[in-house]
Amino acid sequence: MIESEKMDTKFTVGNITKDHTANYSCMFSRMKHHPCVVRGQGENSISIQVTDRVYPAAIAAKSIVRSGAGVDLSCSSTDAPDTSVLLAYLCRNHTIIDVQMWNSQKKQASFHLKRVQGGNTDSYSCVLSERPLAAVELETCGMNSVFLHDSDNVFQLSGLTSMIAVDESRVRGGADVHFRCSSTDAPDTDVLHAYFCRNQTIIAIEMWDSQKKQASFYLRSVQEDDTGNYSCVVSEILLTNACGRHAVFLEVYESEPISRWNENLLRILCSIGVVITAAFILLNRVQFCQQRGVGEGMTETNPGVCIPMVSQSASVQNEPCHAPQDI
Repeated sequence: MIESEKMDTKFTVGNITKDHTANYSCMFSRMKHHPCVVRGQGENSISIQVTDRVYPAAIAAKSIVRSGAGVDLSCSSTDAPDTSVLLAYLCRNHTIIDVQMWNSQKKQASFHLKRVQGGNTDSYSCVLSERPLAAVELETCGMNSVFLHDSDNVFQLSGLTSMIAVDESRVRGGADVHFRCSSTDAPDTDVLHAYFCRNQTIIAIEMWDSQKKQASFYLRSVQEDDTGNYSCVVSEILLTNACGRHAVFLEVYESEPISRWNENLLRILCSIGVVITAAFILLNRVQFCQQRGVGEGMTETNPGVCIPMVSQSASVQNEPCHAPQDI
């Protein structure tokens, strides 16, 4: 129940597992509904990732590294747990290749690749752990990635940390939706692209605005199929399957047709309105006759002329009853 004074409530999920990894939001209702029939999305959502004491971190590096040179990579996280021993792992293509002690004061760890070689495209990311990890492929490895790409003996690092925002997270079908992709780490280069993703699949590409440090994406006339998680990533090179880790959830709902019960209710209300209107008109006519001096049992036919209102047992009188004249 919602506390009336604080207007908030707390939910506790116990014995969490990796299956609890999802986007979470909340809604309130004046009526109690069973959870299985509740559909919708709150004004905002949070993404919770359950790991085996492994915490994703952000990685950063120089934007351009020449073939054969060394490169420094920085692993950082503001959400790192405050423990006495914490290890930072550098991953290449989701496989651990190096480990360093975590600096709890600076909230970061540094890695150095002595000599980068070309010939392929590698993805680098980092994670934190409270326990030693084996050099195996990890399901979760980093909040973002930098991509090492060989192009004419020049390696370009891309896949910068980027954030995405949407004007409205719940819209009606047929509406237009505006997304904004931003990044404070984007380099000042002539050519930089922003990739727009839905459910971890690239669906659009826009040129990066280096002055505003952002790119805009528009979805026109959205439908229910457009419901999903949206993210973005900024890159100096062509990407085919890389998307951002920070996502927003968009829900598109269709206007519900009028149910048959509502339709019948509307007809009943219209019928009642017609009856009330007819009774009001009849009452006005009777009051008009009474104001003209006609006794009870009379009704108006023409202005100034009234006839008796006879019952079924009474005989019909054909002579009109004229309103009395002033002498």
